[in-house]
Amino acid sequence: MNLFSRRAPSRPPPCPRPTIEAIFRDELGFIVGALLHFGISPEDAESMAREIMPAIFQSLPSFDPSRPLRPWLLGVTFRQVKIRRRREHVHRARFVDLDAINPADTAHTIEERMIQRETQDEKDRNVRAALAEIDLDRRAVLLARVVCDMSEEETAFALSIPQGTVKTRLRMAKKKLH
Repeated sequence: MNLFSRRAPSRPPPCPRPTIEAIFRDELGFIVGALLHFGISPEDAESMAREIMPAIFQSLPSFDPSRPLRPWLLGVTFRQVKIRRRREHVHRARFVDLDAINPADTAHTIEERMIQRETQDEKDRNVRAALAEIDLDRRAVLLARVVCDMSEEETAFALSIPQGTVKTRLRMAKKKLH
């Protein structure tokens, strides 16, 4: 063996590309949640998530397995929501009652639950009203950065926009919320 010969360092094998079955099995809940945050009603979110699967399947060859899957899925989902909105000529999303989807009743008595629900409903109405005023493109950045806890780079990759645009849209969305 020649000690001075150069051999290419061994690289770990690339991560396998996820299958559509694995995405459907493991990530359908994430896609439904993203749709709900984009303003799709709970009645329509699961069926739309299933309708998005062919788009995911068609886009799967463009997925880079060295990158995280969820930002890529968020980007595909976002683009499908925009296509649907364009088709329906809807410019503003109607936000859904998240309490109805994921109730968090921690009170013990009926009266405490009623008071808690009324208080939470008022807060949720205020948040939904504020979010409804935010443009869908800015809301997507807000969802990616705050709710999904993605980095600027992941958000830019997911939404196919420059990092500077991510910063600008996030700043504008936060300004609109305040």
